Amino acid sequence: MGKVNKVLLLPLIAMLAFVTACSEGANNKESNTGNITKSNEAVETSKSNTTSNTDNTDSSEEVPDPMGPLPEKVTVNLVKKVRDGADHIPNGESLTGNRWVDLVKKQLNVDVNFLWSQKEPAYTEKIKLAIASDDLPDIFTVDYTTYMQLINDDMIEDLTPYYEKYVGDALKTVLASDGGKSIETLTRDGKIYGVASMGQVDNSSSLAWVRKDWLDKLGLKEPTNMADLATVVEAFNKNYGTTGIPGQEDSGNARNMFGFEALALAYDAKPFLWTKDASGKVVYGSTQPEMKQALANMHELYAKGVLDKEFATTKSDQFAQKVSSGKAGVFLGAWWSGWWPIVDQLKNDKESQWRAYTIKDGNGQFYGKQEPPVGEIAVVKKGFKHPELLYKILNIQQEPTMDPYKNEVLENKIAWNGWVVDFPLWQADLGVQYNKNLAAMIDGASKDTLGNMPKDQIENVARLFENYSKGDQWMKDNPDVTGELVSRIYGMGALVKESANNKLFSDFYGVTPTMEKRWVNLTKLELDAFLKIILGNAPVDSFDQFVKDWNAQGGESITKEVNEMLGE
Repeated sequence: MGKVNKVLLLPLIAMLAFVTACSEGANNKESNTGNITKSNEAVETSKSNTTSNTDNTDSSEEVPDPMGPLPEKVTVNLVKKVRDGADHIPNGESLTGNRWVDLVKKQLNVDVNFLWSQKEPAYTEKIKLAIASDDLPDIFTVDYTTYMQLINDDMIEDLTPYYEKYVGDALKTVLASDGGKSIETLTRDGKIYGVASMGQVDNSSSLAWVRKDWLDKLGLKEPTNMADLATVVEAFNKNYGTTGIPGQEDSGNARNMFGFEALALAYDAKPFLWTKDASGKVVYGSTQPEMKQALANMHELYAKGVLDKEFATTKSDQFAQKVSSGKAGVFLGAWWSGWWPIVDQLKNDKESQWRAYTIKDGNGQFYGKQEPPVGEIAVVKKGFKHPELLYKILNIQQEPTMDPYKNEVLENKIAWNGWVVDFPLWQADLGVQYNKNLAAMIDGASKDTLGNMPKDQIENVARLFENYSKGDQWMKDNPDVTGELVSRIYGMGALVKESANNKLFSDFYGVTPTMEKRWVNLTKLELDAFLKIILGNAPVDSFDQFVKDWNAQGGESITKEVNEMLGE
């Protein structure tokens, strides 16, 4: 089995150079990304490969048009995944018969034929049957594990030769908006075989949300690490009757909003993801020595009342009630927590003020867990005569000026599920750009100077600024609007301003054969062991037995399979 991300072809190198120019500044670091270096050897190899692909090209050949028609009439067979909320369809149209479909037919000289439409899980089952019978649609979407399988079985087209020729500016900008991470994750032996929907940048990074009004009244400094945060929580418990940082029942599964994963990251552990050890082997972070020490520290926090005594039995609605009632002056949550649960608290106490803080580890580094860089992946069946058609369709769908609904009111527009290649491909750093553009307007910039996001989103930024400009009293009287401003200004703002923001990715996102059979049980074993240690129902040293049990019950086999799939 070949190794992943070793030698990139020239089109990918050119693409990644573009990504670097569009991505965040040098201070925004990435951890566990397997960053691709453009060595002289790689460049020379890429040039050689590119030359071999173009030796037979007529020098008089016209420049390819990313949204131009195919040279001959082609029928493309697709399938449709019917999604929740797919009922937003104008009268007389359908998910498989609408203005997007008509536009693609006319613009690209193709007949569009949808073989079938299904909701999940029937969609995935039908794709599995199509793979097993070697009867695939021409263009379809799969998950990452299936993508890797299709590459291994030589069942999908290598799209690398078509990238530079056929990816238009709008699509290229979207693909660059995650800093190139999705492209990197899709790359296999220097080739790319699909286009993926992307995780939203910093959308899962967990922040410490703190009552700033209380912080100021007590003369406490803003927290930057766990020691600071513990001091704040203890002071709030003493002076305002709070009950510590609330969690949620089965907090390991509620990692983004209510779990204590962020605490483990601040203690140098990397739970719930695959990461490389000192030897370069990919290992499961929850079983590493750093996790043992993190659990020991979390038990101390629990014993001191820094963690809510009821966190292990608190339901989601009870968590929100603790925040809204003032029983929690600190909680851990994503940048968007201003929408919920903070809005409900603002309704109960207009004078309250919430701010978000990055909690750094002992080395002064913040680790923000990122969403998986690839979601649904659009691929082309091996042997389809025009693989570039995938890029051409996506170019049309991503180009705002091509939108056949652009002049329609909302009720006359079809949802994105009406796209011909219908998967949620959109700008990955939209939340980041909202913050930057809103901050620019607060600093005096005009709407006309804003950029790096679609025009309709810039209009939303201007609307938010208008509300912000109405002043503190207006915002206190309109908490539903204020919640979004709190999220975008102070939530995402904490991440954008953090110079030591390490974007933490897992080194593996697939599913192995043993994982399919054992992962549910292993996860339960993991969470039970962690919970017992935090609550003091088991000694810290019981972690060692957990690791032995985890390996014996399938973890060792899974780790081996993960490394084999990655070619390590």
